[in-house]
Amino acid sequence: DDSSDCKVYSATLTQVDAFYGRAADLIFLSVDTLPVKDHYEPTEPGYYYRGLVPQTVLFDKTGEVLLDEVGMTPYEKIDDTFREVFDLLPRSKSVELKRRQVNEVNTELVPASES
Repeated sequence: DDSSDCKVYSATLTQVDAFYGRAADLIFLSVDTLPVKDHYEPTEPGYYYRGLVPQTVLFDKTGEVLLDEVGMTPYEKIDDTFREVFDLLPRSKSVELKRRQVNEVNTELVPASES
C-alpha cells in the first residue's frame, strides 16, 4: 500500500479489472498482511511472493501459474495471458470493443385530448 510503484501500477490493475473482472477472480493483496513464516503451502499467497512489489501472478483454473512478473507488468502482457486463457483473438486481430452510447429517452403520459 505504501509503495509508490504499487500506487502507479494500480491504474493498470484497474484496466485489467475493467476488461476481465467479470470473467476472472481478481484478488489484490497487500504484502503487509502476509504472515511471516519459514514455509508456505501452495494454497497460501506467501508461497508465490518473491519479496518485491508490485508482483502479478496469474493462475489458470487448475492452479497452474501462467504469469509471474515482478515490477510494473504492462497491461498488454497481462491481456495477452488472459487472451490465451479465454481463447480470444490476439489484439492485432481483434476489434476494440466500445460501449454504445445510450440515447436519452423521455416519455411522458398525458391524457388524450377530447375532440
